[in-house]
Amino acid sequence: MSVCPVCGCKTDELDFVSCKLENCEEKVCSFCEKQIKKLYLEETPATAQIRWLSSVIAKDIPVREPELTKALLKMQEKFAPEESADNAKTAVENFNPGADFAGFRQDVRAIQQGGNANTATDEQIKSILNRLDKLEASFKKYKRSQLIKMVVELMLPVVMLILILIVFFASGLFDTLTSIIPS
Repeated sequence: MSVCPVCGCKTDELDFVSCKLENCEEKVCSFCEKQIKKLYLEETPATAQIRWLSSVIAKDIPVREPELTKALLKMQEKFAPEESADNAKTAVENFNPGADFAGFRQDVRAIQQGGNANTATDEQIKSILNRLDKLEASFKKYKRSQLIKMVVELMLPVVMLILILIVFFASGLFDTLTSIIPS
């Protein structure tokens, strides 16, 4: 296993492909090679590819050589001039980690405060437990009916065979057949 100098992911040696970036040629993983080809082939690369390039440049990878870093920065300037360092700094400054979890935190606070939240959850738990008890009872009935059905399915042919043999011997049919067929 080796580390890709572009993305920093561990990759098998067989998956490395030689790729030309600006003026330097490097062995990179196949995923990075595909992304770089897409950046070069399309006139206006997709925003996902530009974001990939920005995130790759932002990663601190110890095996990356300075020439490769320069080539990646040139690519970023060429394909995404709006993704400059100033825009990256403003994006970091405007980042609010608590915004995504605001609703979740309010729910947790409501549960912790007690009051209505606890009675609502207690009622919900009771209703779920009642439903579970009903399901267990119906499952026991189902198991019992399946057992009876299995016993009947297995025993009915045996009982029918025994009845046929009793009728066969009791009617004298066996004696008649033995007298007809010479031994």
